Amino acid sequence: MGEIDDHEELRQAVLICASCWKIQPPYDHLMFEFDQWVDPTTFLAWSDGGTDDYLLVDGFCDSCLSDMARQTALSHHRQSVERLNA
Repeated sequence: MGEIDDHEELRQAVLICASCWKIQPPYDHLMFEFDQWVDPTTFLAWSDGGTDDYLLVDGFCDSCLSDMARQTALSHHRQSVERLNA
């Protein structure tokens, strides 16, 4: 446990949104723009149908992160209003 095999050390990390499942491809690939997010089907087609060369890392895309921040702020606002009205 806790050991990393040689293959895992050589894989390039790519971020996958834990909310919408879009993937941020590696920056060094000319087909994609900087900070572009693509659907899994597009990523698999680009990577020849496999993800063995990539280490998928959970995270959130900017859009989902903004939505979560808005929802959290709205929830906190509602809670503060409820406390004031109680």
